[in-house]
Amino acid sequence: MLLVITMLASVPAAGEMHLGVTTGRMSVDVSSSSAPKNMALSLGYEIDTRLANLRLVGEINRTVSRGKTRGGEGLEFESDGIYLLFKTNRPLYFTLRGGVVQDEIITGATTSKDRGFAIGGGIGVISGRARIVIEYTKIAGDADYLSLGLEF
Repeated sequence: MLLVITMLASVPAAGEMHLGVTTGRMSVDVSSSSAPKNMALSLGYEIDTRLANLRLVGEINRTVSRGKTRGGEGLEFESDGIYLLFKTNRPLYFTLRGGVVQDEIITGATTSKDRGFAIGGGIGVISGRARIVIEYTKIAGDADYLSLGLEF
């Protein structure tokens, strides 16, 4: 978490700042009977709009509704990451993202932590000042996050 805040604070404020929120199903790499539902909050800066629409984004992702393991224990997934995000410049747009993440899988009283890379993509539409996007992200080989998001 501290790493995300530090990286975003060190970026020059020349670009436009964006706030986003997503929610969706987190398919965790654990034998489960139901997947947790997660919500992510992201904050990012535009770093290039001339050659490509690139942004540096910090994201915090937390479980808002626990899933269940096959053994009946609670299942949660948390991650913090920094991404480089590319968006096309059209009203109907595509996104590609890649970055580094730190995640934690919580099953009952057991916690498993990991660091790695995340990669994903999506499709979105601009509606007034907001953007609506459906995205898929593979998080460090530990989880798949399919989400619906809103960005301002």
